[in-house]
Amino acid sequence: MTTIVQSAMTAAVPVPDLSGVETQLAVQNLRSVINNNSAYIRAVDGIADEFADETGVAPLIIYGADVIPAMTSNSAPSGTASASSENTTAQQAWKAFNNTTGDLWIASSAGSGWLKYDFGSGVTKTPIAVTIQASSSPTGAPASGTIQASNDGSTWTTLKTLSGLSWSANEIKTFTFSNTTAYRYFFFNIVPASGGPSIQEIEILEAGSGLVSVNTTYEATGDYYHNPPGGSLSVITNVVGASYSHSSIYASGYTSEFAFDDDLTKRWAASSNNTGWVQIDLGAGNEKTLVKIIPHATGGGDGQCIDGFTFLGSNDGSNFTTLYTMANGQGTTEFGSGTALTSATFDFTNTTAYRYYRFNITQTGTSSSRSLATVYELYGYEAVTTPASMTLVSDTFTAETAPTESSAVFLHQPVDSVTLNTDILGYISRDAGTTWSQGTLVDAGSFDSTTNILTMNAVDISGQPSGTSMKYKIVTANAKEQRLHGAWLAWS
Repeated sequence: MTTIVQSAMTAAVPVPDLSGVETQLAVQNLRSVINNNSAYIRAVDGIADEFADETGVAPLIIYGADVIPAMTSNSAPSGTASASSENTTAQQAWKAFNNTTGDLWIASSAGSGWLKYDFGSGVTKTPIAVTIQASSSPTGAPASGTIQASNDGSTWTTLKTLSGLSWSANEIKTFTFSNTTAYRYFFFNIVPASGGPSIQEIEILEAGSGLVSVNTTYEATGDYYHNPPGGSLSVITNVVGASYSHSSIYASGYTSEFAFDDDLTKRWAASSNNTGWVQIDLGAGNEKTLVKIIPHATGGGDGQCIDGFTFLGSNDGSNFTTLYTMANGQGTTEFGSGTALTSATFDFTNTTAYRYYRFNITQTGTSSSRSLATVYELYGYEAVTTPASMTLVSDTFTAETAPTESSAVFLHQPVDSVTLNTDILGYISRDAGTTWSQGTLVDAGSFDSTTNILTMNAVDISGQPSGTSMKYKIVTANAKEQRLHGAWLAWS
């Protein structure tokens, strides 16, 4: 479970100045998330992100912002907060949803109690996590209970069952769950360890937009992103200038480009049963040495499953070399026995760069009369021997007002010899990544024996379109392998 830690960073950045004190603050925040095995620290004017969490997921923030507005009463600015009871007018339900620490909701009676939030007619949210912060007297936090959701206020779905919990003063716990349904109402049933229930803060978190990355690999052991040599790059999905062909098509909406468009809702299908091929022409001068393919198809319980195929390469479009063969009758083994869309990975040895690649289906499933040769998507991968340029773009962090300046600190490990602002470049955006301003990266010393502290001080973003959607971006260049271990971003 990822832990979200509130930070004193809230009051630390009147104007970001990384000449000394702010750099140390940033490093302290990053050490805090590392030492506490947390994913990140966030505050209203900044974040510190160590990238990884305990599950091995490394998405540079896995959650978006709290979707409940900062409440100023039980019915303002929008939605409605309510509770089983309220101890005083200073301890009403909305105090648990006001994004402020130091005040809280307290029930008027001992034993179990509940909090509810209604987003209002026509407003729904799709949460994947909830954070709960205990008060300074944590016995009122839930020792057990449930987190539930509804769209009619009567029929409730349990998103998370809580049990066996203990809390320290002001502790924040994050409760994650799998959910793809949007709900209007959220209900928090709280059974405290003793006395009456009390909550300092509750946040409902949807999935964040997540990391945008190009040519990156996440290394779970060391919790870093990098661009190692010998990795694999996708080369036949959405290739600019490529052309496509096929043995036949079932209808106009099933043409060969749909096998290469990176859209799993579309597909190529042949007009005849059982066999057929689809092909990509990368174009003269664009030959690639593929060493792996990942075809997407229905499972073996569907007659359109790929039950056997060959994968071939050519440089003249006529004479083909077979690079891989899946024997007929292997579809259920490789793609599963159900009817859902699935994929399988096939690696092979190849040292020749080819212009044409053909995926030839030699047999389809026979469990139904619909046995067309079909491919929903075909990914192809090429081995590389030098580091590729890497791009990392963070999730969006929401500022309270449109910032005019922003500073950043990055924990950077240069595996190869690197020149700052040439081989690694840093950028900041306040309009969710539509517009970027480049900062000047400066080496501020060592974080540990292998990792440096890079600062990017007081980047002027006032000329960008006004906005509060903050992002940072790191770009590497010139085939230099580099590792990024963490990032801190603040704004004013």
